[in-house]
Amino acid sequence: MKKGIPVIKLEWDGELPTFFCPVCGHTYWSEEASSEEPCKHILYSFISEAPDITIHKKGIEEKFNSLIRQDAVNKSYAWNDESDDIETYCNEELDFDEKVNILAESVDSESAFCLEMTSNGMPCGPVSFGAVIAVDYNVNE
Repeated sequence: MKKGIPVIKLEWDGELPTFFCPVCGHTYWSEEASSEEPCKHILYSFISEAPDITIHKKGIEEKFNSLIRQDAVNKSYAWNDESDDIETYCNEELDFDEKVNILAESVDSESAFCLEMTSNGMPCGPVSFGAVIAVDYNVNE
């Protein structure tokens, strides 16, 4: 049985639309830029072109790091020394879908979900862009 929150995959042609929090209506990102401050419902987010995963809710990062280390052990990844870190492993060893799935598994909530949004286009050849955002409807903070 899979743990974590469900991942809903959305695909379309063209640019990704502006994302509004479905709970409170806060604009989190748009074509121009992402919001500096997320609303309290946004758990985490990242885009395929940028290596950084932004985690906004306490407790998720610790669980994510634990799952990443376990994934590395399962794949017999050899940590060179203490300077090896989670970010390096994520950026060099995990593909987009693996990051999405491990992040989703890091959340323990029955009122949350993850949107994996993929945009495809052909401006100068095939182009694909992915964005991930997790939302929790029941936040008590």
